[in-house]
Amino acid sequence: MKRVSLLVLMVLGTVASIQAQKVKYKDLHVLLNAKDYDQAMPFLRKFLIQDPDHPNANFNMALYYEHTMGQMDMLKEAMKFTSYGDSCYTYFEKSYALINEKEVRKNDEYYQEYYRRDLRTGKYGVKLADVQLDVEEKMAALKVLLVSVRKMSSAFELFVQNYDSANSIYNSLMSSYSNYKIFLFNSGENELNKLSQLGNVYAQSIKNFSLYESYNETIENSPHHQVLAKKIFEGFKPVEQPDYFAPRIDLVDYVHWADYTGGIISTEIIPISNELVDYDTKLDAISKEAVEGNDMSGELETLSSAVNFSKLKNYDNDPLPINLFSLKEAEIKYNSRQNRKKSNGVYDSLNLDFQYIHHLLALDELEKIGRIYEVVRNQDLAEANKLYSKFITVRYTNTQGLMNAIGDIGSSLQSESERIISDVDDLTQKMKWATMETDTLPMTLSDSLAFQTPIQSVRDATVWIDTLISGYWIGGFRLKADTISTYVAKVSAGRNIDTLSMQLFVSPAGAKYLDEIQYMSVRSLNNLFFIQYGRNIEGHFCRIHLIDKKNEVISWSKQISPTSRLASAQIDDNGGIILQFMPATTEDEDNGDVPQMLNLDPTGTIAEAENQLSKE
Repeated sequence: MKRVSLLVLMVLGTVASIQAQKVKYKDLHVLLNAKDYDQAMPFLRKFLIQDPDHPNANFNMALYYEHTMGQMDMLKEAMKFTSYGDSCYTYFEKSYALINEKEVRKNDEYYQEYYRRDLRTGKYGVKLADVQLDVEEKMAALKVLLVSVRKMSSAFELFVQNYDSANSIYNSLMSSYSNYKIFLFNSGENELNKLSQLGNVYAQSIKNFSLYESYNETIENSPHHQVLAKKIFEGFKPVEQPDYFAPRIDLVDYVHWADYTGGIISTEIIPISNELVDYDTKLDAISKEAVEGNDMSGELETLSSAVNFSKLKNYDNDPLPINLFSLKEAEIKYNSRQNRKKSNGVYDSLNLDFQYIHHLLALDELEKIGRIYEVVRNQDLAEANKLYSKFITVRYTNTQGLMNAIGDIGSSLQSESERIISDVDDLTQKMKWATMETDTLPMTLSDSLAFQTPIQSVRDATVWIDTLISGYWIGGFRLKADTISTYVAKVSAGRNIDTLSMQLFVSPAGAKYLDEIQYMSVRSLNNLFFIQYGRNIEGHFCRIHLIDKKNEVISWSKQISPTSRLASAQIDDNGGIILQFMPATTEDEDNGDVPQMLNLDPTGTIAEAENQLSKE
């Protein structure tokens, strides 16, 4: 303890002595020997200016640099470390040339670290050879160290620069687009080049890190032994700046990210984008042909079967182009189907029912197309443009151009719907009436047959319609002034009356008192019967119409007892008809009659006279 205190006092005294007068090396050596470089170095540098070739001063300057290098981080302070190393080597080299036998004998106290026993002579002292050998070894080791540190630090610096460049490229891409999906859909050759550059720069950074590791291994007792931890992810994610000097350096594997992203763009997005433009162009060409009256269903089928846009749904659940294509395809199919019907004469057919059905089918199809149109019309075109800007720009110039194109389709659908509805209204009116020269009969069933009051104008009441394969049988009553007639007519599907049987039913005098009308029909394999039944104060009147398999009409008139009401009709085994009549139910008409039958054969002849009600 006393020895340490004494040394401190000597050092302080030496510093005071040096500061007070010209630098004396013997005084300075006390500080250098104590390794008090903070105090010694200003004076050592001053001394070397006074005496630049002093052997031990140069040697101590080399030792100072060697000592200071040992306090440095050769990686973090590589430039300063190698600069000090160069200075250290220079001073070792110069001191090596200046230290000789004379210097060692004269100033052996300056070289006490080499004071040892000579094995040959047994004497203690300082030998020049020991000093020179140590300096040589220091110089050789230093030379190797500086080469290794320069290579190591250069490789590490390039590793950092390359990875920072990769980060910069990635962040530039991420900041240019609001999300990864928009980036993908707006990428082309320029973005692919950037991805290739990103992958190459990152790969170079990893190569430089490997070089850094190999050079670092050549440095004995290097304090740096970092490892890389590579993260893999997809899409856009914020990345943190790595701590390059940490034992574990966290990096993003940009080769994987660039390869994965570039693969999607080059193998999926760009081909899909090109196909969208090509498909839309061809659809419009087919649509034009369909509008001009051609059946383009085959061409559409060939075109649509050659593409597959299912991968687009992996990136966009509701892709605008696909919805637009669905609308255009539906319109082409509709126009093609209408063109086929026109060429096949569907809308020129005399069969009004046939026309009516096909008009309703067209309306139903237009309604379905209208629902697709609403989906397209209500899409956010500004948002869609973020994904499909290439498609929209190439095909429609901008979103306004696309909006106009969608509006044109909507206007066309509206015009076509209005035309079909107008045709349906016209057909509906035509289908209500059967015509024969100047005469017409209603094709709709009458909802009322109360004729108690005198008829002031002609009124027809159809009460029976039987549908045929290509037309109808209809039956009813014609009321004209005080006359009631019955009619049975065969009407074509075009509502033309092919056969008409019009006969007086009730005499003019009794027509105005007619207060009850009944009618029914019954069919067998070969015959069809239509029965009309009415009652007034004169009695009950029955007209029976037989329509045979040749569609010929035979009619008979029968006057029935006033106390009877038509209850049922059925065809007998011979093809005739059996009518069953029941007594009147009101008290003033009930005369005790029992149910009776009227059986007529196919010629209208009474087959059974028992309980006969007919008055021939």
